[in-house]
Amino acid sequence: MPSKKGRLVYRRTAHASTVLHELARPPSTSSSTSLGLRIVRLLLVGTIAALLWTSRCAGDQGFLNEKNIALALSPSACILGGFTVVVLTLAHWVLALLEQHHVEAESVLLIKDLGVQLQTRYTSGREECEFVDLGRVQAVVINEGITLHRVVYYLAFVVEGRDTLLVGFQHLKPCLDDLLPVYHSARAIVEAHIKHVDVAAGWTALKQREGGGRSEGDLKDNKSY
Repeated sequence: MPSKKGRLVYRRTAHASTVLHELARPPSTSSSTSLGLRIVRLLLVGTIAALLWTSRCAGDQGFLNEKNIALALSPSACILGGFTVVVLTLAHWVLALLEQHHVEAESVLLIKDLGVQLQTRYTSGREECEFVDLGRVQAVVINEGITLHRVVYYLAFVVEGRDTLLVGFQHLKPCLDDLLPVYHSARAIVEAHIKHVDVAAGWTALKQREGGGRSEGDLKDNKSY
């Protein structure tokens, strides 16, 4: 069921062997890039409309007098208007490109006895996934990082053979309350898998010892004869 915690929307979906934890930006929340893109669009449309209106009214004495017509059609005004359109067009293109890399949602998929999958979804529809085998996950932790403005908490997996931590929700930077449900769920699955592996290894070692003991006994019996 989805629920709002702080500035993010939390959604948990559980099945027989999988648990999906997703954090997404609220639909009503716009990024600074989206807001800037909308402003640039309005300015671009307004500038083009103003240029068209000026050229249309240039021959109509009812709207503009001769002085204003001469000023509007002067080379400097035309160059300034054209330059404004070019700048706004380039700004619109850059902001649209940045908007494609804006993260919309992040999720952690926990698959029992199989692995962990981290997924990042962008506003453009592009998705990035990273899967780690559960046998390589050694621990799940919540660390904190201190910045100039606030304390940032992040969920991380300690993975065997990896020099750095595998961080979940690294783009959205959720608060501690958002991370706790994911942490408890991931820790339970990881610890259950580690316990299962330890028990299986113990049984294997016990069987090997028992088999080795019988072999030694058989050898002694053969030597006595």
